[in-house]
Amino acid sequence: MRDLMSFAEANGGNLDGINLVGQNLSGLDLSGVSLQRANLRGANLSGANLTNANLTGANLSHAILTAANLTGAMLRNAHLSCVKLDGAMLLKANFRGADLSRADLTDAIVTGADFTRATLLEARASMSDLRQGCQLNFALLPNGKVLCVEPARMMVASR
Repeated sequence: MRDLMSFAEANGGNLDGINLVGQNLSGLDLSGVSLQRANLRGANLSGANLTNANLTGANLSHAILTAANLTGAMLRNAHLSCVKLDGAMLLKANFRGADLSRADLTDAIVTGADFTRATLLEARASMSDLRQGCQLNFALLPNGKVLCVEPARMMVASR
């Protein structure tokens, strides 16, 4: 993986569109790296530092991000179905429009995270944790309901 980091440094931290399917990237420092539209399907990123990384449109389906740090990471429209985010640090991460169907968010820290219009269908997460300190406007929740947040009230609508 030293070659990967050298490549990233030589390209100004840009790994956009790279194919890293099934690779072991556990513990790597990828903070601030751009991985837009990267294919990380099934990759092991356990304990990786992805602080402020740009993963817009990336495919992270079936990836393992257990205890990874994604503080401030951009994951807009990312594919995160069946991803393991258990124990991950997701402070102020942006998941707008992302697909987190069947994702495992057990014990993840989500304070300040933005799940607006994200799909969380059948995700493993505590609703009380999700509702505290993160944005869920029009998100498709684990129970199949859509959460509509208006300025004066919060309501759950049937899908």
